[in-house]
Amino acid sequence: MYLVLSPTKNDYVLPPGSTALHTLSYEQFLHSLKQYHPLGLVVSSNLIEKPAWHWIPETVAAMSEEQTLYIIPSDPMDRYLLEQVILTVDGRVILLAPNMTNKEIQSVLMGNGMPDHQDDHQKRGYVITLAGTGGSGVTTFLYYLLLWLNQTFPALNVLAVDLGRKSDLANVTGALNYQLREYRAVLQRDDEEIDLVAKPVFKRVHVINAAGDWSIQELSRFLAYSRKSYDLILVDRGFLHVNDADWSFFKKESDECILAVRPDAFSLSHAKKIAFQEKGESFRVLLSHYEPGFVTAKEVEAYLQMPVMGVVSYQKHLVPIDLRIGSMELNKRMQRDFQSLAWATDKIRPVSERSLWSKMTAFMSKGGKVRDRQGVVGHRSEDGSGSLL
Repeated sequence: MYLVLSPTKNDYVLPPGSTALHTLSYEQFLHSLKQYHPLGLVVSSNLIEKPAWHWIPETVAAMSEEQTLYIIPSDPMDRYLLEQVILTVDGRVILLAPNMTNKEIQSVLMGNGMPDHQDDHQKRGYVITLAGTGGSGVTTFLYYLLLWLNQTFPALNVLAVDLGRKSDLANVTGALNYQLREYRAVLQRDDEEIDLVAKPVFKRVHVINAAGDWSIQELSRFLAYSRKSYDLILVDRGFLHVNDADWSFFKKESDECILAVRPDAFSLSHAKKIAFQEKGESFRVLLSHYEPGFVTAKEVEAYLQMPVMGVVSYQKHLVPIDLRIGSMELNKRMQRDFQSLAWATDKIRPVSERSLWSKMTAFMSKGGKVRDRQGVVGHRSEDGSGSLL
């Protein structure tokens, strides 16, 4: 059963076969929550007169660990204010987008993110979503990754999607004016082809500025187009709060989900919270700003209870004066780090000329004989899996 606080008795947003207890006031809603113990709670925030910093913690305090609160904001500004409050609570709270359709809300409540209208055989491009704990270096990592991909896999068609609110990746790659929101009208319809123009930073490497609030339908249409047009899609998801409505979508639709973590107390503490809420999910950790001698990848794995796919070393002179990506060069240490990352796809995993360092890393982590990976660069492995370093 779902407990619903909304101006109308709209059961179309609920999963098929579920029942609803409708309330029209916050006081009635809170009383019913304590009395009936529903599976989930759906709230239209515009019906609550109390400030969000009062009613959200009060509601979460009355919830059990198994219950989830879904909040429908009235507009983008309301969503932003609600988001600030949600960051301060520990319960399962999912903030929906203000422009979501009934079908999209229903899909989020079912835990699917968005219904998949494509068959698996139609999905060609490989999607990797990278999120961070705040200041963990997702954008910097992707910036240098694009350079490495262009040098290592020049035949690979790559699209980097900057979803960050500050558009940092789009800014440093000159893609600020290549905005996905210009195609919003097309993304909202299923009967029209998308002719998207992204910024070419190299011959086969492009960047699109996707800053803004997106419905699940729009994101689904965009990823479907991207899979048809590119071999690899890298999504800069930015700061991760697992209660964001689009996170369920990206977990379902991405082939890989990577969490970038700095090996310091603040970043690890936030990552630990994410690990607790996301236990059982198949995403892995990328250690950024890594310095040997302070902490090991195995220690981070043990603390977070999540596998570490590799490390990106701290670079003392990481940012040069000229930030144009065409003038950048990767030093040997950075090349070594990128080559040793354990991606779950052969598309960007070097399978020949493995460096001595990567062989040593594999040997130390596996405790046995290093075997050469089988596969062909540019094609996905049959099982889609990759071993940890």
